[in-house]
Amino acid sequence: MSPTSYRTIARTTEADLELKRSIFRCRVEHVVDEAAARAVIEQARTEHWDARHH
Repeated sequence: MSPTSYRTIARTTEADLELKRSIFRCRVEHVVDEAAARAVIEQARTEHWDARHH
């Protein structure tokens, strides 16, 4: 049986997409566990407090 390998995020990156006068922001960031992922989401909520979805 061969070892499992995974691809991962090399660095944090962001992109914006505008559709029908709405801006969608995407952020991809490497995290090591769920707590780190939740911290990234909380940071996005703080920075973009007026966004409807995170």
